Amino acid sequence: MTAVHRKDDQIDDMTTRRRRQTGFTLIEMMVVTAILALVAMTVFPNLARIQDAGRKREFVRSLTSMAREAREQAILSASTVSLRLDDTSLVIESAGALEEDARTLRTKSMPDGFSAQRTNVDGLDSSSAEWELRFYADGSSDRGGIELADDTGALYSLVIDNDRGQARLVSGELPVLTEETWQAGEIERRG
Repeated sequence: MTAVHRKDDQIDDMTTRRRRQTGFTLIEMMVVTAILALVAMTVFPNLARIQDAGRKREFVRSLTSMAREAREQAILSASTVSLRLDDTSLVIESAGALEEDARTLRTKSMPDGFSAQRTNVDGLDSSSAEWELRFYADGSSDRGGIELADDTGALYSLVIDNDRGQARLVSGELPVLTEETWQAGEIERRG
């Protein structure tokens, strides 16, 4: 009987050991948790940077669309519409007979880290608080632009042509805006 009991005891011991080996120990769980915490600490800041970079790219792309929208509104409403800088946002406003009659049509906030470096209207530099470009019912506009910098030092410039009121985005500094005119009878410069 002792031999049979010993064999049964050995089988019971092996079964018990297998059961114990199939679970996780507290130390193993703590190690896995620590590894997951380290991964999370490296991934989440990168996600925030990726989202921030996406907001900046979207804002830069929206600069020309804001100018186009202001021009279209001026043509459609057959009145003057302005694009101006208001502290930390670009604002499209329809003009009224009086300043208090002006109506905000759209506002686009600048992401954190963006700031106006230089503004220009009709070839003259102006302060960012005074910067306002007007678009007229015939599709023309004031000539001007705005130079914005982000927190990495990258410069983006919105340039608006006065003949057609067309907007373009320039990577870098705001170019010198001069009005090119030719006297009648002279050969017009091309290119």
